Amino acid sequence: MLQLKPARVLLPLFAIALGGTCLADTIDLAFVQFIEGSATTAGFNILNETGPNASLFPATSFPVVTPVPFSDLDLLINFADGTAEDFPPTSGYFTLSPIDNLSFSGQQEFTNPISSAFLFGTFGVTTVTLNDGSVVTIDPEFTAFVVDADPASNLQNGDFALITATTSSLAAVPEPSMAILLVCGLAGLAIVRRASLSRPAAGGRALYADDTASPKPPLLPRSA
Repeated sequence: MLQLKPARVLLPLFAIALGGTCLADTIDLAFVQFIEGSATTAGFNILNETGPNASLFPATSFPVVTPVPFSDLDLLINFADGTAEDFPPTSGYFTLSPIDNLSFSGQQEFTNPISSAFLFGTFGVTTVTLNDGSVVTIDPEFTAFVVDADPASNLQNGDFALITATTSSLAAVPEPSMAILLVCGLAGLAIVRRASLSRPAAGGRALYADDTASPKPPLLPRSA
């Protein structure tokens, strides 16, 4: 029969009773999209899908119902000819959308073919509520990489990259009173278990005659 040692049982349960379990995951908050203009120009837009733009439960495509503003937006463009151009936050490339005050419109100023683009930024809120009612904490920074479905091709109209956040949520923690009762009950079982091991079995004798006597090995049962 498998016998569990009290110490090996108590410590993990004590940790579970008094603390939660950290869970890591990723969620989608928005996407950055390559848009061709009416002429030969092109640019990038950011569609923020949090707050009023979030998916309704039970859909989980964009589940963050807390409005999450983006800041420190840095766009790095890789052109097909091998050159690159960076648009830091101070460049003013992106303009906040007056429709939801969360999305951004980019300037339609690129005329050379673009092979890929990086978008870097910061989330203005790091504790958010999801559409299922749960609350999670997200890392403050993000990176999105825009590339065509065929990596050998240049960007095409509509190509996009999701803006995701890494989350860490805390599992449900028992009520303090329940946690204390659980730990105390298990501690009591451990004490009873230890006392039973030091007590002689009924109809037999103790393993040691007294505290000063030399230990004697227990008698082994005779073979049948």
